[in-house]
Amino acid sequence: MTAPVLRWAGTLALAVVGAEIARFVGLTLPWMLGPLLITALFQLSGLRVAGGGLALPKKSRMFVVPILGIAIASRITPETLTGMWQWWPSLLAVAASVLIVQFIVYRLFMALGGYDRPTAFFAANPGGMIESLLMGAEYGGTSARIAIHHSARVSSSVLAVPLVLGLVGYDYTVARSVVHGLAMPDAQDLRDAAILAVAAAAGLVLARRLRLPAGILVGPFAFASVVYLSGWAELHVPPPLISMAQLVIGATVGAGFAPSDRPALLSSAWLSLMALAASLLFALGVAYLLHLAGRGSLPILFLAFAPGGMTEMSAVATALGLDPVFVATHHILRIVVSATVTPLVFLRLVAPGLR
Repeated sequence: MTAPVLRWAGTLALAVVGAEIARFVGLTLPWMLGPLLITALFQLSGLRVAGGGLALPKKSRMFVVPILGIAIASRITPETLTGMWQWWPSLLAVAASVLIVQFIVYRLFMALGGYDRPTAFFAANPGGMIESLLMGAEYGGTSARIAIHHSARVSSSVLAVPLVLGLVGYDYTVARSVVHGLAMPDAQDLRDAAILAVAAAAGLVLARRLRLPAGILVGPFAFASVVYLSGWAELHVPPPLISMAQLVIGATVGAGFAPSDRPALLSSAWLSLMALAASLLFALGVAYLLHLAGRGSLPILFLAFAPGGMTEMSAVATALGLDPVFVATHHILRIVVSATVTPLVFLRLVAPGLR
């Protein structure tokens, strides 16, 4: 076996060990958080496998994230579509909260971290990491610090969000249940699986060509939704496949760290935690107000406003038995606003101060 293959195998084996440990200790989301924690610790410790750090194939997420897209799409019904118009208050609140949270964290980074304006502004962006890195680099920000804070935001949110849900009284014991085995598929299941696979692949290709935000999830989700709503397929994604997708996502996030990140993580850890705390408190406050206004349950509203990545928060919603369609829709809007509006805000309100 070649060295890359050995590293891939070692990463998956370690991720499975992390998942089993997480299940044994009763950690929520064990198939995501266990692999994330154990691979991140392994990477930061400087240990090596086959002469290198942990790694998975670059395109591994392209195969597992669409599985989550299909799983989310399976929750859509005609009643879901007719009820979406009732979401407008929370969707409007998401669009506004993107800018509010970004300015809160931006001022935090400026005042306590001493960052320059572009670095502070795009490190505080609650949208996608890639878009933030590209925009931050274009306007003179420090890419390393921006990447560190976004990595910390996504990984810490996956850890913190279930804990916050537990504190507000949400019972997530469903997430700790043992994964069921795969049932033997019949001819109808195989037919449905083939249709959904083709739909997800077509959605992925189109989303990438259109450069849609979070296209790796949005494209398969959109096309699979059409399949389900049209009645062309009824098969739901088996729990073991969802667990596998969560494992790969968690391991990918954890393997993204490196020993060279330790100094930056240590120097900015307290600042990242403060930013996360501010973002979570804001999300919880807005969710609580909307809950009081009768716009949904507190747990699902909190997930819709949580500062984690769209794929990760949708996976959390799926694992905790909450409506992932509601959560994904709000995070899609958050990403769109972050990618389109925040650069204009930077140019109009922040960049003039650089002159």
